[in-house]
Amino acid sequence: MSDIVLTDAGLEYLDIAAHYSDLMNEEDGHPASPNNRKSLERLIREPNVGQVLLINLGEKVIGYVALCAGFSIEYGGPDICLDEIYIEQEHRGKGYGLATLNQLAERVKAQGYVSFYLEVMAGNPAAELYEKAGFEDRNSKLMTMSLIKEK
Repeated sequence: MSDIVLTDAGLEYLDIAAHYSDLMNEEDGHPASPNNRKSLERLIREPNVGQVLLINLGEKVIGYVALCAGFSIEYGGPDICLDEIYIEQEHRGKGYGLATLNQLAERVKAQGYVSFYLEVMAGNPAAELYEKAGFEDRNSKLMTMSLIKEK
């Protein structure tokens, strides 16, 4: 049994979520978008757009998750993207990531989502964890076109 508990992040936790998002982007080797904080705030304020959750180990917050909602024709219903996940380095390799992913899958299924997906960069060692949790490589390529200009 895992000691991990996921809780909804209210606006009072926006600074913590933004900090974890910045750390995740730093570790991934790409700069965080200047819109990160505003985007996280929108996810907290508008649950139909997505969710921001805190990963708790007992009373201590050890990470966070950002989920973004959408719809899948292929799967025939609402889908949700694991847009960001971050667990503090000292808590990695202890099963908390897998416990978090398993709880997320149960949570979003109970909320009526029919598919749960994520993007992982080539060479990211977390891909093994995602596969262990049940995510599958569909042998497809995610391509993105930015429709905004960063200032």
